Amino acid sequence: MRSKIQPGCIVLRIVDGSQEFSDFNDFWTVHGTPMIFFMNGKGEMVRDPLAGAVTEAQILRALVAIKTEQMPSVPRQENSQEESVQKNSEMPGTSETEEEKAEEIRLKTEQYRQKIEVARLRKEKEAQEKQRQDEIRRREDGKKMAAANLKREEEELKATETRAKRAQEKKAEAEHLAKVRAQIEEDKRNRASAFNKEKTARDAESNRLKMEKLRQEREKQEEIQRAKASKARLQFRLGDGSTFTHIFEADDPLQNARDLLISENKAEEPFKLRQVMPSKLFAKDEETKSMRELGLAPSAVLVVIPDYRGSSSTSSGIVNWLWALIFFPINMIIRALSSIFPPARQAAPERQQTPSSSSQPQRRRIADLKDDADRPVYNGNSTNQL
Repeated sequence: MRSKIQPGCIVLRIVDGSQEFSDFNDFWTVHGTPMIFFMNGKGEMVRDPLAGAVTEAQILRALVAIKTEQMPSVPRQENSQEESVQKNSEMPGTSETEEEKAEEIRLKTEQYRQKIEVARLRKEKEAQEKQRQDEIRRREDGKKMAAANLKREEEELKATETRAKRAQEKKAEAEHLAKVRAQIEEDKRNRASAFNKEKTARDAESNRLKMEKLRQEREKQEEIQRAKASKARLQFRLGDGSTFTHIFEADDPLQNARDLLISENKAEEPFKLRQVMPSKLFAKDEETKSMRELGLAPSAVLVVIPDYRGSSSTSSGIVNWLWALIFFPINMIIRALSSIFPPARQAAPERQQTPSSSSQPQRRRIADLKDDADRPVYNGNSTNQL
């Protein structure tokens, strides 16, 4: 590399972190290392520096470009031979001035070193002055900080005394307010208790009157419906758990229902009829009244209860109670289903009999196959639960 550098060039290497590097950086800013600066004998930069990793070719190209820019322009000769002769004639002159240029560069280098030394001394003096000023400032700041700490301690002591006094005042005030609030709360509770008692009494009376009014309106509405109804749809719940439905005229007596059950072999005498809702057991003399008068229109559910008045043993009573216990949940389920899915009204009066599937004559229950002597006897007591 040194053999390729043109004569008259001086290469100076400055290591990062050294005093020379710091002094050089005071004149020309070094943005990063490594960095190559190109300067002339006057200390002026003749080309932009090369930063980072550069190749030998890049350095040589930069030197050639600097040399080309500094050479004076010569008019082009027509004859190339004359140009070569002229170049050869100029070479001795150039070699004669190399020593002078080297001496000039040495002097410039010495001047640069002197300038750098002056800058270093000035920088050291400035650093010492800055250190002295910093020490003076530090001492002044220490005095100010000590005075501030003393003042803060005095203020904190005064604030502590003020807070303690204020806390005592607040405590006394809080105790007084607590007594006043307790008295107010007690008065509120007494007034609220008296008001709630009066309100409860008023609400109870209002609810009673409202329920009474609703009951009267419901009874009135039922009376109107019974008066307007022309049909009475009766569902019979038989002793074997089956159901039987028939539509009567609203003015027909209840005796017609008994006659229908006997004629259709749905029940055997003696038996009684009990209404489910509201629960009511019809006496024999009431069967002469119309279904409208008995409240069976427009629809009702009747339970057929066998009424054997003969003597019965204790075992028969237990058997009857068991039968009633078995059929009670079945009847309740049928009643719930009939309330949710009410059957459609019959349009034609001819189709009045709609028995359920369990009451068809083709199907026989095991209880019907028993002898009359083995048939349970109802005494009329266990069926009251139906």
